[in-house]
Amino acid sequence: MVLSTTDNIPSSRLENSLHILTKKFIKFISDSLPKATDTRAAAECLGVSKRRIYDITNALEGIGYIKKHSVNMVSWIGGDIKNYIDDDSDKEKLSCTSLEENMIDEEIEKLNQEIEDISSNEIYLKNGYVTYKNILDSDLLKEKLIFAVKAPADIVLESKLDGNLPSLELSTQEGRIEVFFVSDDNLPS
Repeated sequence: MVLSTTDNIPSSRLENSLHILTKKFIKFISDSLPKATDTRAAAECLGVSKRRIYDITNALEGIGYIKKHSVNMVSWIGGDIKNYIDDDSDKEKLSCTSLEENMIDEEIEKLNQEIEDISSNEIYLKNGYVTYKNILDSDLLKEKLIFAVKAPADIVLESKLDGNLPSLELSTQEGRIEVFFVSDDNLPS
């Protein structure tokens, strides 16, 4: 967990927030390692009240990052302190990650658009089908009860939970609905 600043907080609030003060306090502790840190000196150096430092030390002690030796002396016990201080390489990694995330989001949007285009094109709808073997070869459908439904385009499918039993209701205005149980018993070997 690296503590970093956020750009959307106004500067006066940003400078005095507990988040930023905690970050500065941890940096102050790291500069005084391996010796114990005097919280009075930290308050003076950071230009904040002892009460603000007290709040921070209580929080850090509560999560097991520091140990209090006395009212004004603390030591870091939270592991490698470098992991908790801002590092420019982390910002670069975050920037690269954000760029990759944006590219992936664009690709997902493009794929969703292609799916929408295909599913609304009459040529694809007329010739779209799944074979018996496609269904049986699907790992997602292994050891499941599988039913195939042949119905007109205006079919309405409603899924309900009646007590603990799920039910499926199919209805149409244009013709008949055929439901087939798909079994692998009849598949040629």
